[in-house]
Amino acid sequence: MTFVLPVEADADPALAQLVISWVTVDNWGESRRFLTEHADALLSDPGEMTIQQLVEGNPDQEVLGLHQELLEAARVGGIDTAYEAIDESIRRFALAERLVAWVSTQSWDEARAFFDENVELIATDEAESVLDELVDDNPGQPDLLAHQGLLTLIRLDGADAAFALLSDPEGFGDFVITSANREDPLRALPRARLLAGLFPDNIGAQMCLATTALALSDRNEALRAIARCAESLPKQQRAELAEALGNLAGSQPELAAGLMMLQDLL
Repeated sequence: MTFVLPVEADADPALAQLVISWVTVDNWGESRRFLTEHADALLSDPGEMTIQQLVEGNPDQEVLGLHQELLEAARVGGIDTAYEAIDESIRRFALAERLVAWVSTQSWDEARAFFDENVELIATDEAESVLDELVDDNPGQPDLLAHQGLLTLIRLDGADAAFALLSDPEGFGDFVITSANREDPLRALPRARLLAGLFPDNIGAQMCLATTALALSDRNEALRAIARCAESLPKQQRAELAEALGNLAGSQPELAAGLMMLQDLL
């Protein structure tokens, strides 16, 4: 890894070499120790100016930009806090990779086996949080949506009960689209997510998720569900769906404002 040293009149070659030594250590543990040992120099105004000069002179070296952000965070909140954020990012990235591996299994039997092997990792608050982010960042991936709903149901009722729902998807769907499902607010939304993920091309499943999300005051989820409908329908059917939303708004005045918002998407 080769760096162009700053050529500005106020550049400090020794400090630039110290910054380069810091950004090229082998791992984050060594990086933390190095910054702690050289805090007086690196966490100073000249240190921040030097790394800025290096960033400007080496635009292809992404490692410098990352360490510039780390240096700024350390100056504001302290070294420990800055590296704890790095540790959390690394941990959540690794967890995201495991969750993607789970979602990518080829059958529900394989998904159950994978879950059982990784239960202590997947059945956690942090895993749910990471999976929520994956769904938000990848709205066109129905498998993620299905597993998001499934994971919540696993944590509520246990793996046996949650995976059993998948043995009769049509019966499960018939139940989810009934008003009786709304009587259980803890499970209504994860059930609707699971259904919408299992049947991404089924307009009824997406409508169920949209209306359930609205009833539970989750407008962003409702918008994503209707957007999926809009993407998969020809113009005439979008008009029919918009009309159905208008009719539903008339019968459910408490959801009228949200339903009209969804109607505008179509």
